[in-house]
Amino acid sequence: MPIDGQEAQPITINGTSPGPLIRLKEGQDAVLRVTNLLDESTSIHWHGLILPPEMDGVPGVSFAGIAPGETFTYRFPVRQNGTYWYHSHSGLQEQLGHAGPLIIDAAEREPIRYDREHVLLLTDWTFEEPMSVFRNLKTMEGYYNFQERTIADFSPMYAKGFLTNRRDARYVGPNAYELAGYRRCHRQHLYLPAQRPLPRKTGTRCSRPVSGYGYA
Repeated sequence: MPIDGQEAQPITINGTSPGPLIRLKEGQDAVLRVTNLLDESTSIHWHGLILPPEMDGVPGVSFAGIAPGETFTYRFPVRQNGTYWYHSHSGLQEQLGHAGPLIIDAAEREPIRYDREHVLLLTDWTFEEPMSVFRNLKTMEGYYNFQERTIADFSPMYAKGFLTNRRDARYVGPNAYELAGYRRCHRQHLYLPAQRPLPRKTGTRCSRPVSGYGYA
């Protein structure tokens, strides 16, 4: 499937990613049969819906998942209306395109009239392996915007004249980086000279040595 001018291999539902629009009616019973054609277990979670626990679609909670080659029947009363979405709750399949839109029409006729309805589902796609993304964000929550920081993030350094451009920032550990000769403990906005070891008791969560200078 072409995405942003490149070939990608998302997980599709009925041949599309995002998956097809599912439309239900408030007050009726929904019956949805899902056949797993993957070589790994999968699931569908109906996000935001009021459901019996065994129909919620979250493996390891009240649902075993759908094994490869198996078909699972979701059956539940529809007790609400509005715009929702569905997605996999197995591994990181959602990040690979396993998601789709869900509309529940109200039992009563809507008071407004319109000529046409459009449903938009916006998803974020990366050509990087989702597990790598997960690992990077666990290492440092700002991993993917480190090169996109704003001046507000470094305002104390600009005010003191220590920083002239973004290249003055150098990442040195999971929660710390040096700024023009100064070290910042990322979470607590603590600035100390990089040449001086950070004390163990500074009122911060710093606890691990970084580059031989101290703890971060």
